[in-house]
Amino acid sequence: MSFVILRHAKIKNASKHAVIGHNHRLGDESQKVNIDVSLGGLNRSLMGAGALKRLNDLLPEKMRKDAVVAIETVVSASPEFFDSIEEDRAKLAQNPKFKKWVLDTQVWMKKEWGDNVVDAVLHMDESTPHIHFLTVPRVNERLCAKEFLAIGVMQRHQSEYSAAMAPHGLQRGIPVTETKRKHIGLKESSGSGGQGAKLAAELATAKTELAR
Repeated sequence: MSFVILRHAKIKNASKHAVIGHNHRLGDESQKVNIDVSLGGLNRSLMGAGALKRLNDLLPEKMRKDAVVAIETVVSASPEFFDSIEEDRAKLAQNPKFKKWVLDTQVWMKKEWGDNVVDAVLHMDESTPHIHFLTVPRVNERLCAKEFLAIGVMQRHQSEYSAAMAPHGLQRGIPVTETKRKHIGLKESSGSGGQGAKLAAELATAKTELAR
């Protein structure tokens, strides 16, 4: 049985350009050690250009300098789930079963956070296919990330997304409180040597396990 992967992260105002740049492979993002540039053409911007404007349009005129302006949600599944559909990435991108997973994931995300979702990008050029969503944590014209990321809300997300993915043969993953694993972020360039390759391998393993 394969597992769903769903992880949230807080994005502050100072980081929004970098996050959007990474997700849309702007600048030198394609040079990161965990990115296979030969597969870059398979990435898809699911909401089109203009993510930064859509994000800014939902922000209040007045907010704290350190306010959380977006929540990034990374959604994926165990590598064997995708490999069971098709190991070749180019063929996988066109496979109806894979396309249905992408569509059903978008539908679930839209149902959960509606018009607050301002960006969605499918990455096919890393170790495991995954989707990045950006959501503005706006409630009644104010930013309130705590309401969006409360423990009970995140636990519900895990359960409800897992239920939505059950028709795909996916089930809820192992909570991080049990695995004790930590997410590893990669910022090294392709020339960073063995340490970068080691981190990439660790990240591939970590992505198969779920944060509660």
